[in-house]
Amino acid sequence: FFSDKQADSAMLLVSAAASLSFSLIAGPSVHTPLAATSCRSAAALATADPLAAARLSTGTDGKFPPWPEWERPPAEYEELVATFVEGATTVPLGASAGQGVGWEEWADGGFSVHLLLTRRLSRQTYIAALDGLLGLVVRCQQTYPDLYAVLKFVPKKNGLNPLLARRADGKEVAPLDGGKPREVRRALDDVQRALEQSWLLVAAYLTLPTAEDREDLLWSARTVTEKVKTDQRSRSLEVLCLAFFWRGADE
Repeated sequence: FFSDKQADSAMLLVSAAASLSFSLIAGPSVHTPLAATSCRSAAALATADPLAAARLSTGTDGKFPPWPEWERPPAEYEELVATFVEGATTVPLGASAGQGVGWEEWADGGFSVHLLLTRRLSRQTYIAALDGLLGLVVRCQQTYPDLYAVLKFVPKKNGLNPLLARRADGKEVAPLDGGKPREVRRALDDVQRALEQSWLLVAAYLTLPTAEDREDLLWSARTVTEKVKTDQRSRSLEVLCLAFFWRGADE
Protein backbone atom coordinates (compact mmCIF):
# COMPACT_ATOMS: atom_id res chain seq x y z
CA PHE A 1 0.00 0.00 0.00
CA PHE A 2 2.80 2.45 0.86
CA SER A 3 6.27 2.81 -0.60
CA ASP A 4 9.22 1.94 1.63
CA LYS A 5 10.07 5.64 1.93
CA GLN A 6 6.53 6.53 2.94
CA ALA A 7 6.47 3.82 5.59
CA ASP A 8 9.87 4.85 6.90
CA SER A 9 8.87 8.51 7.02
CA ALA A 10 5.70 7.71 8.95
CA MET A 11 7.76 5.91 11.60
CA LEU A 12 10.21 8.81 11.70
CA LEU A 13 7.40 11.30 12.31
CA VAL A 14 6.10 9.30 15.25
CA SER A 15 9.49 9.32 16.94
CA ALA A 16 10.16 12.96 16.00
CA ALA A 17 6.90 14.18 17.48
CA ALA A 18 7.64 12.26 20.67
CA SER A 19 10.99 13.93 21.30
CA LEU A 20 11.50 17.41 19.92
CA SER A 21 13.98 18.86 22.37
CA PHE A 22 16.92 19.21 19.97
CA SER A 23 17.90 21.82 17.42
CA LEU A 24 18.38 20.33 13.98
CA ILE A 25 21.22 21.58 11.79
CA ALA A 26 21.02 19.69 8.52
CA GLY A 27 21.03 20.26 4.80
CA PRO A 28 23.48 22.52 3.03
CA SER A 29 22.78 25.61 5.15
CA VAL A 30 19.98 25.55 7.69
CA HIS A 31 19.68 28.99 9.25
CA THR A 32 16.40 28.78 11.19
CA PRO A 33 13.25 26.69 11.43
CA LEU A 34 10.95 27.29 8.46
CA ALA A 35 7.21 27.30 7.34
CA ALA A 36 3.84 27.07 5.21
CA THR A 37 0.32 28.45 4.28
CA SER A 38 -3.41 27.97 3.34
CA CYS A 39 -6.56 29.82 2.45
CA ARG A 40 -10.28 30.23 2.64
CA SER A 41 -11.28 29.83 -0.99
CA ALA A 42 -9.26 28.87 -4.02
CA ALA A 43 -11.30 31.23 -6.20
CA ALA A 44 -10.64 34.24 -3.96
CA LEU A 45 -6.95 33.53 -3.66
CA ALA A 46 -6.46 32.87 -7.36
CA THR A 47 -7.44 36.45 -8.17
CA ALA A 48 -5.59 38.07 -5.26
CA ASP A 49 -2.34 39.86 -5.95
CA PRO A 50 -1.23 41.83 -2.89
CA LEU A 51 2.37 41.81 -4.13
CA ALA A 52 2.24 43.83 -7.32
CA ALA A 53 6.03 44.15 -7.28
CA ALA A 54 6.52 40.40 -7.45
CA ARG A 55 5.87 39.25 -11.02
CA LEU A 56 5.10 35.62 -11.84
CA SER A 57 7.78 34.49 -14.30
CA THR A 58 8.90 30.89 -14.54
CA GLY A 59 10.83 31.59 -17.72
CA THR A 60 14.27 30.92 -16.26
CA ASP A 61 15.46 28.61 -19.06
CA GLY A 62 14.69 25.58 -16.95
CA LYS A 63 17.18 26.58 -14.26
CA PHE A 64 17.04 27.71 -10.66
CA PRO A 65 16.63 31.51 -10.63
CA PRO A 66 19.34 33.52 -8.90
CA TRP A 67 18.62 35.50 -5.75
CA PRO A 68 19.60 39.18 -5.76
CA GLU A 69 23.16 39.98 -4.72
CA TRP A 70 22.73 42.86 -2.28
CA GLU A 71 25.51 44.92 -0.83
CA ARG A 72 22.97 45.47 1.92
CA PRO A 73 19.41 44.10 2.20
CA PRO A 74 16.56 46.40 1.14
CA ALA A 75 15.37 48.76 3.85
CA GLU A 76 11.69 48.26 2.97
CA TYR A 77 10.19 45.07 4.37
CA GLU A 78 7.69 44.95 1.51
CA GLU A 79 10.54 44.75 -1.01
CA LEU A 80 12.13 41.92 0.94
CA VAL A 81 8.81 40.05 1.01
CA ALA A 82 8.33 40.50 -2.73
CA THR A 83 11.86 39.20 -3.38
CA PHE A 84 11.20 36.13 -1.24
CA VAL A 85 7.90 35.27 -2.98
CA GLU A 86 9.41 35.84 -6.42
CA GLY A 87 12.50 33.73 -5.77
CA ALA A 88 10.58 30.92 -4.09
CA THR A 89 7.95 30.48 -6.80
CA THR A 90 9.74 30.91 -10.13
CA VAL A 91 11.60 27.59 -10.16
CA PRO A 92 10.62 25.32 -13.07
CA LEU A 93 9.87 21.81 -11.81
CA GLY A 94 12.37 20.40 -14.29
CA ALA A 95 15.21 22.44 -12.80
CA SER A 96 15.91 19.82 -10.14
CA ALA A 97 16.09 16.86 -12.53
CA GLY A 98 19.38 15.03 -12.94
CA GLN A 99 22.15 16.86 -11.14
CA GLY A 100 19.89 19.85 -10.58
CA VAL A 101 22.61 22.39 -11.27
CA GLY A 102 22.29 25.38 -8.95
CA TRP A 103 19.89 23.85 -6.43
CA GLU A 104 22.21 24.31 -3.47
CA GLU A 105 22.85 27.98 -4.25
CA TRP A 106 19.13 28.60 -4.68
CA ALA A 107 18.28 26.84 -1.40
CA ASP A 108 21.02 28.67 0.52
CA GLY A 109 19.87 32.01 -0.87
CA GLY A 110 16.28 31.26 0.08
CA PHE A 111 17.25 30.34 3.63
CA SER A 112 19.15 33.62 3.92
CA VAL A 113 16.25 35.76 2.65
CA HIS A 114 13.84 33.86 4.87
CA LEU A 115 16.07 34.53 7.86
CA LEU A 116 15.96 38.26 7.14
CA LEU A 117 12.16 38.10 6.96
CA THR A 118 11.80 36.45 10.34
CA ARG A 119 14.38 38.71 12.00
CA ARG A 120 12.51 41.81 10.85
CA LEU A 121 9.05 40.51 11.72
CA SER A 122 7.45 42.98 14.13
CA ARG A 123 4.29 44.94 14.88
CA GLN A 124 5.18 47.28 12.03
CA THR A 125 5.86 44.55 9.42
CA TYR A 126 3.05 42.18 10.45
CA ILE A 127 0.63 43.12 7.64
CA ALA A 128 3.35 42.90 4.98
CA ALA A 129 4.30 39.45 6.26
CA LEU A 130 0.66 38.33 5.98
CA ASP A 131 0.56 39.62 2.40
CA GLY A 132 3.77 37.72 1.65
CA LEU A 133 2.28 34.51 3.02
CA LEU A 134 -0.84 35.03 0.91
CA GLY A 135 1.28 35.77 -2.15
CA LEU A 136 3.30 32.59 -1.63
CA VAL A 137 0.16 30.46 -1.37
CA VAL A 138 -1.44 32.05 -4.45
CA ARG A 139 1.72 31.58 -6.51
CA CYS A 140 2.03 27.94 -5.49
CA GLN A 141 -1.63 27.39 -6.35
CA GLN A 142 -0.94 28.75 -9.83
CA THR A 143 2.43 27.13 -10.44
CA TYR A 144 2.73 24.02 -8.25
CA PRO A 145 -0.83 22.67 -7.69
CA ASP A 146 0.36 19.42 -6.10
CA LEU A 147 2.42 21.34 -3.56
CA TYR A 148 -0.47 23.74 -2.97
CA ALA A 149 -2.72 20.80 -2.03
CA VAL A 150 -0.57 20.38 1.10
CA LEU A 151 0.66 23.94 1.55
CA LYS A 152 -2.87 25.30 1.88
CA PHE A 153 -3.26 23.57 5.24
CA VAL A 154 -0.43 25.52 6.86
CA PRO A 155 -2.24 28.85 7.32
CA LYS A 156 -5.36 26.98 8.36
CA LYS A 157 -3.57 25.08 11.10
CA ASN A 158 -1.86 28.26 12.28
CA GLY A 159 -5.19 30.08 12.56
CA LEU A 160 -4.48 32.52 9.73
CA ASN A 161 -7.19 31.65 7.19
CA PRO A 162 -9.60 34.42 8.31
CA LEU A 163 -6.85 37.04 8.05
CA LEU A 164 -5.65 35.81 4.65
CA ALA A 165 -9.23 35.72 3.40
CA ARG A 166 -9.65 39.39 4.35
CA ARG A 167 -6.43 40.32 2.57
CA ALA A 168 -7.49 38.28 -0.48
CA ASP A 169 -10.73 40.28 -0.57
CA GLY A 170 -8.83 43.56 -0.31
CA LYS A 171 -10.01 44.24 3.24
CA GLU A 172 -8.00 45.68 6.08
CA VAL A 173 -6.57 43.64 8.93
CA ALA A 174 -6.30 45.28 12.33
CA PRO A 175 -2.68 46.34 12.98
CA LEU A 176 -0.89 45.14 16.10
CA ASP A 177 -0.11 48.63 17.36
CA GLY A 178 -1.63 49.06 20.79
CA GLY A 179 -2.28 45.37 21.31
CA LYS A 180 -1.46 43.62 24.56
CA PRO A 181 2.07 42.15 24.60
CA ARG A 182 0.83 38.56 24.88
CA GLU A 183 -1.62 38.99 21.99
CA VAL A 184 1.03 40.63 19.83
CA ARG A 185 3.53 37.86 20.54
CA ARG A 186 0.96 35.20 19.68
CA ALA A 187 0.05 36.90 16.40
CA LEU A 188 3.69 37.28 15.37
CA ASP A 189 4.43 33.66 16.31
CA ASP A 190 1.54 32.45 14.15
CA VAL A 191 2.87 34.28 11.09
CA GLN A 192 6.47 33.25 11.72
CA ARG A 193 5.52 29.60 12.06
CA ALA A 194 3.55 29.75 8.82
CA LEU A 195 6.42 31.37 6.92
CA GLU A 196 8.86 28.84 8.34
CA GLN A 197 6.71 25.85 7.46
CA SER A 198 5.98 27.22 3.99
CA TRP A 199 9.59 27.71 3.06
CA LEU A 200 10.52 24.25 4.34
CA LEU A 201 7.93 22.64 2.11
CA VAL A 202 8.71 24.80 -0.92
CA ALA A 203 12.48 24.35 -0.65
CA ALA A 204 12.36 20.60 -0.14
CA TYR A 205 9.75 20.07 -2.87
CA LEU A 206 11.47 22.14 -5.56
CA THR A 207 14.93 20.65 -5.04
CA LEU A 208 13.98 16.96 -5.13
CA PRO A 209 15.13 15.29 -8.36
CA THR A 210 12.11 13.16 -9.30
CA ALA A 211 8.34 13.30 -9.30
CA GLU A 212 8.30 10.16 -7.15
CA ASP A 213 10.42 11.85 -4.49
CA ARG A 214 8.13 14.88 -4.48
CA GLU A 215 5.06 12.67 -4.19
CA ASP A 216 6.54 10.84 -1.19
CA LEU A 217 7.39 14.16 0.47
CA LEU A 218 3.89 15.53 0.03
CA TRP A 219 2.27 12.33 1.30
CA SER A 220 4.29 12.53 4.51
CA ALA A 221 4.04 16.32 4.85
CA ARG A 222 0.27 16.24 4.66
CA THR A 223 0.19 13.99 7.71
CA VAL A 224 2.37 16.44 9.62
CA THR A 225 0.48 19.59 8.64
CA GLU A 226 -2.90 18.07 9.44
CA LYS A 227 -2.22 15.87 12.47
CA VAL A 228 0.78 17.12 14.46
CA LYS A 229 0.09 19.60 17.26
CA THR A 230 0.86 23.27 16.69
CA ASP A 231 3.80 23.48 19.08
CA GLN A 232 5.45 20.46 17.47
CA ARG A 233 4.60 20.99 13.80
CA SER A 234 7.53 23.19 12.77
CA ARG A 235 10.11 20.90 14.34
CA SER A 236 8.45 17.83 12.83
CA LEU A 237 8.56 19.45 9.40
CA GLU A 238 12.24 20.27 9.93
CA VAL A 239 12.96 16.63 10.63
CA LEU A 240 10.86 15.50 7.68
CA CYS A 241 12.11 17.99 5.09
CA LEU A 242 15.73 18.50 6.14
CA ALA A 243 16.79 15.19 7.66
CA PHE A 244 14.70 12.71 5.72
CA PHE A 245 13.69 14.17 2.34
CA TRP A 246 16.32 16.87 1.79
CA ARG A 247 18.24 16.24 -1.39
CA GLY A 248 21.48 14.44 -0.55
CA ALA A 249 20.52 13.82 3.10
CA ASP A 250 20.97 10.06 2.66
CA GLU A 251 24.36 10.30 1.00
